[in-house]
Amino acid sequence: MHNTLRNRRGFTLIEIMVVIAILALLAALVGPRIIGRSDDAKIADAKVQIKNLETALKLYKLDTGTYPSTEQGLMALVSAPTVGTIPKNYRSEGYLESKQVPRILGVTISSTCLPASTATTISTPSAPTV
Repeated sequence: MHNTLRNRRGFTLIEIMVVIAILALLAALVGPRIIGRSDDAKIADAKVQIKNLETALKLYKLDTGTYPSTEQGLMALVSAPTVGTIPKNYRSEGYLESKQVPRILGVTISSTCLPASTATTISTPSAPTV
């Protein structure tokens, strides 16, 4: 009896291989579905952010009568412009809740109140080096 318990303590190699094969099969079936969903989520997030920018621009135009100029850029939605036509009815809290221009699909849209030649820059994240 003591000898029988000693032989039954662990799993056999075949049992371990069957479990690993089942886990690999599940990973192969479920993995691509989960990975594909993250791209869908990023696209949905970008659409929401673009819609928020559109709404903020419409509110800006309702309050000031015009859209921000090129030299004012999207930063006019965050803080009162200091160049170009200075709006009289600018909301003191700005037009974006986050108080910053959002990143859309990994692209940073930054704009400062400088002349148009240097104001708007679009930078993308650098590609990983291999």
